[in-house]
Amino acid sequence: MTLQEQAKLLIEQAEFADLFELVDSNVENTTAFSKLKQEFLDGNITNQFAQRLKTLVNELFPNQEIENSSYDAFNKKLQAFSHNQQAKTAAPLADKNSENLDVDNLNKMFTKKRVQEHFEEYNIKEQDETNTKLRALGLMSNGHLFKGTFLCLADLEQMSHLPDNNVVSKFFSFEDREGDRTEIAEFVRGNLVEQFQQMLRHIKRNLYLIRDIDTRTEDYQIPEKVFTELLANAFIHRSYELDMQTYLVVKMYPDRLVIQNPGRFPDKVDVNNMNTLSTSYPINPKISQIFYLHDWVETAGEGIRRSQKILEAKNMELAIYDQQVDFVSVTLYKKNVNYKKIKQNNLDIKEVNIIIDLMHTLSVDAWNYTIIDVIRQLSKGSETDWYIVNSSSLGDLIGLETVIIQKRIDDLVKLGLLEKNDSNNALKLSSKTEKYYQVYQKFTQELKTIAEQDSETKNLKSQ
Repeated sequence: MTLQEQAKLLIEQAEFADLFELVDSNVENTTAFSKLKQEFLDGNITNQFAQRLKTLVNELFPNQEIENSSYDAFNKKLQAFSHNQQAKTAAPLADKNSENLDVDNLNKMFTKKRVQEHFEEYNIKEQDETNTKLRALGLMSNGHLFKGTFLCLADLEQMSHLPDNNVVSKFFSFEDREGDRTEIAEFVRGNLVEQFQQMLRHIKRNLYLIRDIDTRTEDYQIPEKVFTELLANAFIHRSYELDMQTYLVVKMYPDRLVIQNPGRFPDKVDVNNMNTLSTSYPINPKISQIFYLHDWVETAGEGIRRSQKILEAKNMELAIYDQQVDFVSVTLYKKNVNYKKIKQNNLDIKEVNIIIDLMHTLSVDAWNYTIIDVIRQLSKGSETDWYIVNSSSLGDLIGLETVIIQKRIDDLVKLGLLEKNDSNNALKLSSKTEKYYQVYQKFTQELKTIAEQDSETKNLKSQ
C-alpha cells in the first residue's frame, strides 16, 4: 500500500492520531501542517479544523479521491476528542461507555461493601447490566461515562489519548534526608484505581512496622489510616486539566513521607484554615465517589481533620501542608516513640531524627561507632580535619586486626559516614556525621536514651 493510499484509508477510518504520525514520519513538514499538528496536540480543535486538514492532505497527496462524508466522520471524531480533552472530570465523555472500562477493576468495585449497600438501597441485582449499575452509583449518564469514572476505571489501552500525567504517577525512595541519593525510582502506570493501589504497596514496603507494647498492636511508622486517606486525597483533589504538566509524586525519605499532587487548593481552602474546615470542596466529585466506594476515604470534608487527630493521639508530629506554584504537598513525619518527651524538652524533632538515623546505621555493629569516634578525635588534631590512616596503628588502638579495620572503613565510606581522599588514604567525618555530633552534644543523658530507644524500633521489619 502506497503512502497516499495509507493516508486515504486513515482519513476514511477517522484515525486522526495515526494520520498525523504517518505524515510526520514520511512527509517533509510544511508550516501549515506543523501549525495544524500543534493545534491537535493542544486540543485546540475548531469547526474549521477538518476543512483545513482536507486542503492540506489534498496538497500532500494529490490524485487521491476522498469522499466528503469521510471528512465529516473525521471531523466528528476530532470534535469528540477535543471535548474529552477539555472536559472536567464531572462531565460526560462524548464517545466513552462501559465497554471502555477494565472488567477486573469494575467487577472488584461491584463487590465492595459500600457498593453492595448502595445496590441494596436501589434494588440493583447482580444480573443487572453494567450500565444500570453504573447509573445507580452516579458514575454514568445517558449511556456516557463521566470523565472521572473513565480516569478511575478505564482499560489502559483506552487511555492513550490522555496526557501522560493522567495515567502515570511517580514514587521515589531516598537514602538521605536531602534527596541526593535515590534508592528507588518507579513510574506507576494505569487508571487511577491501579495507580493508587500500586502507590500504597510502595509506601508499605518502605515503612517499618512498630509494635505498641501496651495495646499489643502493630502499625507502620506513619499510621496506615493516615497515609491511605491522604494519598487518596491527592488523587481526588489533584488537577487533571490539559495544561497541567506536573505529576502526582510520592517521596519517601529516612524521616518523612511527602505526597505532591498537581494543582492548587480550592478557592475557600488554604494552609491556614484547612485543619478546621468541616465542609468539603470537591474538585473531582466522581473520582471522590469511586474512592469512597472503595473504602479508601470516609466522610467528605473530614479527611484532613481526622488524620490530624490520629497523629495527635499517637503523639506524632502533625501533617504539614504547602502550596507551590503548580502543586500541593503534604509531609508526614515518621513515628518517633518518644515524640511527646522530645516536645516537652523543647527539642527539634528533625535534629532528634539525625541522631536516630545514625544510631540505626551504626547499630549493626558497635565497632563502627568506635571507629568513627576515634577518627573524629584524631582528625581534629590536624589543621585540615583529615586524618591519614595507618590501618595497623588504628587497629592496635581500637583492638581489631588491620584487614578488619580496612573493610569497616570501606563500608563506612560507602554509607556516607566517612569521606576518603584516595590520593593519600586520608579520612574525615562527612558533613552528615559532623551534624550528628553537633546535635548529640546538646542532649542530656535522658534524651540520649530517648534516641537510643527510638533507634531500636527501626529494627522491627515490615511484614
